[in-house]
Amino acid sequence: MTTDDAVTPLPLHRLACGIALAAYAASIAFQIYRATRGTGLAVDDFGVNAVVVYGAGVALALTLLGDRRWSWWVNGALSAVVVAQAPFAYYPSVAGARPLETWDWLEGIWFTALLVLVVACAVVRLSGVRLVRARPGALTPLR
Repeated sequence: MTTDDAVTPLPLHRLACGIALAAYAASIAFQIYRATRGTGLAVDDFGVNAVVVYGAGVALALTLLGDRRWSWWVNGALSAVVVAQAPFAYYPSVAGARPLETWDWLEGIWFTALLVLVVACAVVRLSGVRLVRARPGALTPLR
């Protein structure tokens, strides 16, 4: 068995797409939950702007399935911007309108952590590094 026979390419584009979609799905679900609580606050609204922004995020995440360079750049940059603005814009605006609850923090951590993974996938893909996974039984034990 040669080394090339022992490994298969890791479908990074599908992994990154799934991670991004999971991030957006969790955020959408949480935002709908907040909107249905009836606080009447703008930060808890799920209106046309939210639909457009989330729709664009989901559509861009789906472009990763094409594994195109421009898609990696756009998704990596967008995810990095969203992660960077969270502590400086999102959390202060929400905390200024109402006290942050446990679910706010959990959703925020989940969402930003998943987007950090999307950025990491983009960096790996754009750097030209090839990740592979070994077939079962193909690895030798570490010494």
